Amino acid sequence: MAFSYPDLAIQPLMDSAVFNLGMTGTIFRSDNQRIAGIPYINNNGLVQIDFASKKNHFISYSRKDALKDKAVIHSVFQQIDGEANWLETDGTANSVDSFTENSNDCRKGVFTALRTKYAESLLDEAATHYLSSLSKHPESKMLVVSPNIALAKSHKDYLIKKSIPCEIATSNDSNAALEAINNFRYQKHARVLVTVGMAYEGLDAPSITHLALLTHIRSLPWLDQVFARTTRFNRNSSATYDDQVATIFAPNDFLINQIISDIRTEEAQFISNDSETVTTNLQPQSTNSGSDSGQIIPINSAMTDVTAVGLDENQIILSSAQILGVQDLIKSSAFEGVSVINMAKFLSTNGIDIPECEAANDPVIQKPSTTKDRCLAIRRSIEDIIRNHEYHNNIEYGTTNKILKKHFGKARHEMTESELLDVLSIVEQHCREGDTNKQSSVVK
Repeated sequence: MAFSYPDLAIQPLMDSAVFNLGMTGTIFRSDNQRIAGIPYINNNGLVQIDFASKKNHFISYSRKDALKDKAVIHSVFQQIDGEANWLETDGTANSVDSFTENSNDCRKGVFTALRTKYAESLLDEAATHYLSSLSKHPESKMLVVSPNIALAKSHKDYLIKKSIPCEIATSNDSNAALEAINNFRYQKHARVLVTVGMAYEGLDAPSITHLALLTHIRSLPWLDQVFARTTRFNRNSSATYDDQVATIFAPNDFLINQIISDIRTEEAQFISNDSETVTTNLQPQSTNSGSDSGQIIPINSAMTDVTAVGLDENQIILSSAQILGVQDLIKSSAFEGVSVINMAKFLSTNGIDIPECEAANDPVIQKPSTTKDRCLAIRRSIEDIIRNHEYHNNIEYGTTNKILKKHFGKARHEMTESELLDVLSIVEQHCREGDTNKQSSVVK
């Protein structure tokens, strides 16, 4: 049901019908506009869906229900951090060395990164992982979501240079796009589909196992639809349900982390017996990253760090050091083809410590030579500790960062090396020593 409200063509039919059945993957529009046929009320100026309406009966089917029915598969996010520099509208240079904080500069950094070298690195990581999976799941396919048509063509060319058969579907040529989508769905040789402006909603291709998210759009309903392209159980696959995993490569920025947290806690399952109304603007942010191509001039960017996050009920979060450690273990054992997350779960379930790669974790081995490098390493350590702490204590993503920012009076990207070491000391003391206070007592 995608009709806007009011819809002069549809509404008369709905008004005269004895029975209306409306079905949708999400009951929200990305532009926050009302949907025809859905009852709304105004609660002190806040427009809400009226689930208490006597004229309507709402039936929901959540991701948790779908997992229980084995209709969808579990997801793993490979989140990639980076650094970027750009020119502001007044010509001044600006930069960030991480995307993880909730700041306008970090959002501009993501916008820049997805239009420069970082995007190629993220795509390369996704493509490499995808190709390595083909030996075990030869029917697997990958979806690449690009930010605009020019970059979509660039991404296609890059994949073809890596000898990966690729189709492209963009909104500027609907006939060619439909042909490309059909080739991708039905032809074995069409391994990858690069798209922009289409193929997000309703694409029925259960063979998609990998997604490279190269857009800065951060709308929960929209991303929910995009992620759903990879999570359908493929009944025609040679792999069992337990062996099928959706792998999503995305920037490791604050907004995407918020959305991942929302999905993990089943925020989309908003209809409950305890609630009569639900707000229509549950999206964490608007449909953009806070930046516009007309506002800044992207200069350059690079990938700096990778974090893997699973989304099932037995979620596990791995730091970059642990990812490398598990990868080394897989390479040196008889477990080739097993995903990093599944291997980590196997180790954890059997009481075996998850290995860490010393070269990725030990500051003595890393030997960061500059103040900037040392500060970046400290910020990464802080982020890894906080993410694990918030997940294991069921704390909303970003809560600890807000407490730390209020206490220190500044964001971490503004801190000196000495100040960052103070923050690291605090989070190590309160997060690594098993603090289970759900309200978080990081700073007392």
